[in-house]
Amino acid sequence: MKTLWALVTGTLLLLCGCQTAKDYTEFIKQQPRSILVLPPLNESVDIAGTYGVYSSVTKPIAEMRYYVFPVTEVDLFLKENGVPAAEEMHQVSLAKFREIFGADAVLYLTVKS
Repeated sequence: MKTLWALVTGTLLLLCGCQTAKDYTEFIKQQPRSILVLPPLNESVDIAGTYGVYSSVTKPIAEMRYYVFPVTEVDLFLKENGVPAAEEMHQVSLAKFREIFGADAVLYLTVKS
């Protein structure tokens, strides 16, 4: 369990860059089994950075034995249901994601550079 915690924390810190570490005790206490990864917000100058990160972030999470909802299908589903942009996807309530997908956790990403 400690190894899993270290991998999750390491992955999240890697994705967050130089931001300060956050307290993930509540995340671990909930023992999520599935993670829905949303398309990242792009705050960088590279237009290709968003989907490059989006396509590569799921593998390390899946290797930690979490079920990761297929990113292409989630993206397409949300776009077809009136939520076309990542900014809008990040505004959808957690309860709605739980109701529609049955996700235990949602991962919000931001590409800074």
